[in-house]
Amino acid sequence: MVAGMVTGALAAAVLAAGGGGAGGTAESYAQSYWVRAAASFSPPMAFVASPALTYDLKLVPAAATVVVEQRGEGRNMTVSLDVEGLAPDHAYGAHVHQKPCGADPAAAGGHYQHVVDPERATAENEVWLDFTTDAAGVGTATVSKAWGVRDGEARSVVIHDAPGGAGKRVGCVTVPFASGGAPGAVTSPGVKASPGVETTPGTEVSPGATVAPGAEVSTGVEVSPGVGAAPGAETAPGVATAPVGEVAPGAGAAVGAKTSAGR
Repeated sequence: MVAGMVTGALAAAVLAAGGGGAGGTAESYAQSYWVRAAASFSPPMAFVASPALTYDLKLVPAAATVVVEQRGEGRNMTVSLDVEGLAPDHAYGAHVHQKPCGADPAAAGGHYQHVVDPERATAENEVWLDFTTDAAGVGTATVSKAWGVRDGEARSVVIHDAPGGAGKRVGCVTVPFASGGAPGAVTSPGVKASPGVETTPGTEVSPGATVAPGAEVSTGVEVSPGVGAAPGAETAPGVATAPVGEVAPGAGAAVGAKTSAGR
């Protein structure tokens, strides 16, 4: 039986509201966001589907509950995990994984990594939520990061039978983690904004980034040296171009934007 599920959707400068399951709400802001997923575990083939699945009824009994929360503020993110009804006095491993849960424990894919590197499967580069239950089967874990997750690349939390970087998968809960790419985040060098993408106020585009045709750079955005605004972008009134600034044919930045010297 599903206990309920509440999700927060990240949207630039837009308050999103909605709910599901137990009738909760979802909230999201340009620089802060909140996601909450709550459910009761059920076997994969249960008559009533649940976003939380158990693959080991001894360690994760059916009807045990799980709550995952993600809170973001600017570039920082905190993820918490709370469980009730699991095996008592047991040490579990738990990690944020790349894909949603499925009937096959392997469906959740591998660990989410901040820097994708097989050699950096560490708690510092991933989101680990290891915990130990008490005599009543209650456990909790919280971790904070100075970064957020990429859109669509973190979709679940997998519970393992032992703490650490690996272990048998005994449970999984699907969580629609919000992207940490809210305004105020930095897009790294070499990142390309696809056609039609809108960069919202306060976003910083780093050197080497490319704003593709049709992209819109909003008021107050600073475009760093080396950034090129491709033909097709629209220039609004009041643009300030720094000395030796070069703007490609038809390109431009919105009111209040600053184009650095040399571009």
